[in-house]
Amino acid sequence: MNLIAMGSPEEAVMAYRQAVKIQPDADNYNNLAETLFKIGKREEAIAAYREALKINPKSYQAYNLEFRLKAI
Repeated sequence: MNLIAMGSPEEAVMAYRQAVKIQPDADNYNNLAETLFKIGKREEAIAAYREALKINPKSYQAYNLEFRLKAI
């Protein structure tokens, strides 16, 4: 279920933060970062993308989106 699509971005952030605690992988950090970005939490989004890159330095999604955020 996509909580953002259902209009619950704050719930999505909480769910992704929980997912990161349970399984701190690059995908969960990327999902958290994308959600944070969509609700205007740019600095937190960049931090989450950086965590994804620490876990998986080849994460194209994290690298691309972090670069995009820095350019804004």
